[in-house]
Amino acid sequence: MLHVPDDSVLVLVDFQTRLMPAIHDGVSVVAQAVKLGSVARIFEVPIVGTEQSPLRLGESLSEIKGLCSDIVTKDHFDACADPNSRYGEGKRGVGCAGALSTFGPSFGNAILKDSALKLTRPRVQLFREGSPRTLVTHVGTMLAMTMLWSGLASAAQQSTLRFALPGGAAVIYSNAANPQDPLPRRAWKKAVFSFPNGTTFGLLPRAGESNAGGGTQMEPPNKWNISPSGQYVIVMRNDQGTVFMGQGQPETVLNREYCSMIEIKTGCITAEQTGEICGAGWQPSQGAQWGTDSQTSMMLTRDRPSAINKLASINAGQPPHLLMRNASGADNLLRCDPPSSANRESYQKIAAALKSDGARVDAQLIDMALSRGSAATVGTPVAQEVGAAGPTATVSVAKATLFTAPDDATASRAYLVQNDVVTVLKQSPTGWAYVDYVNASGKHLLRWIKADQISIKQ
Repeated sequence: MLHVPDDSVLVLVDFQTRLMPAIHDGVSVVAQAVKLGSVARIFEVPIVGTEQSPLRLGESLSEIKGLCSDIVTKDHFDACADPNSRYGEGKRGVGCAGALSTFGPSFGNAILKDSALKLTRPRVQLFREGSPRTLVTHVGTMLAMTMLWSGLASAAQQSTLRFALPGGAAVIYSNAANPQDPLPRRAWKKAVFSFPNGTTFGLLPRAGESNAGGGTQMEPPNKWNISPSGQYVIVMRNDQGTVFMGQGQPETVLNREYCSMIEIKTGCITAEQTGEICGAGWQPSQGAQWGTDSQTSMMLTRDRPSAINKLASINAGQPPHLLMRNASGADNLLRCDPPSSANRESYQKIAAALKSDGARVDAQLIDMALSRGSAATVGTPVAQEVGAAGPTATVSVAKATLFTAPDDATASRAYLVQNDVVTVLKQSPTGWAYVDYVNASGKHLLRWIKADQISIKQ
């Protein structure tokens, strides 16, 4: 049987911004729906999207909306029960893709419903049997179905997980510690926080650090990690290590859970804690209440890094480099307390103290931010700042890919070619360099590059 585009429609059901993060394996579900929609476009099949109560569940995802010729809003869970549901009226072939939670674990608990377009008998035969055009149509349909189902099969092997956050941000996990397990139960050795504009910073490992041994793992995320207000997300990790118990005694393996509270808009890590407080949980219908009032204060406000508080600790005799480490790095301090006229002097003194303490990378990050004056944008990662001086270097390979974070999983489309000149802003002990490239029009491009692909001028 042949598929007739003019007598068919594809309906993409409820792929919405606030709904999909709660769907098991939602990233791959969306990816397969986009693939299905792309195939439908090839065959010129009309595509209609639905939105269930969009004021509560958000609009359709941008990648879904871009495929649809029409979006229908509805108030019934059943996509066919609403009075507005006329998207299949008069059509003999209706294909649907949606997120379900009623299938068994073998389907990943969230698969595409009726993901293959139904092939219906045409009222009028389109082409004469045996003609080349008939063959092309049949082969095209087989190819499209092969692409779709091979995509569904490969979803189980997905090597990354994008955990969507309110406002367009996300936490992107990669390098699974247990890749054989279903996606929602995998622990991860790498994670980056991604802002809506695409810039990122590392959560594990952080810039300048290494997790080569895999002793630290991020726990699988779920919708309960996000505060009811949508302002915060908490990420959990487990640190595993061995403790020497004495000569002749076997080493003891210890596990400890840590939790990081992140303000989604700014990327500020407001607190790093361990122990009982990590299991307190968000209180339903309380906006941003983590456990008790005192636990909420500790996680959201009391421990939030600020320039004035860090300077007070330095003046009290605490080592500056350890203070920056406890604040999750100078880049996090700058995200939590952007430079302004009120804290500029404090930052200048902190930078001077860091230089004296040998913490040049953190000092340079602060100098970079201060070079922009008091107009630093809240929520803009430090990775976007420009203006710091550093050694120059030339690209030593034919083509050097640029990365948004010191991580192979964050490769961008941008690259440099041999003999391009860059300014090295900082280097990490894990083989990365953060560089500033100025193009012919004078615009700055700041990215990470592999250190063995540049030659630093002495």
